[in-house]
Amino acid sequence: MTSIYKVNKEIKQNIQCMNSLNFKLGQYYAEKDFAMVQETIADIEDQLSQFKHDIEWLKSRNGIEQLG
Repeated sequence: MTSIYKVNKEIKQNIQCMNSLNFKLGQYYAEKDFAMVQETIADIEDQLSQFKHDIEWLKSRNGIEQLG
């Protein structure tokens, strides 16, 4: 009976360890995904800024006041 108790205890500890690792892995991927989203937003903001600059440049070059 003692050996069954020890095996059950070890199984429970292994399950707790696996749950902890799964949780940590989930956190890691959530943080990684969040960082990727932030990078994408920064890229879009840069592209938008460049687009606005290009429009202003086109307006000044062509004398077009109706753009924008």
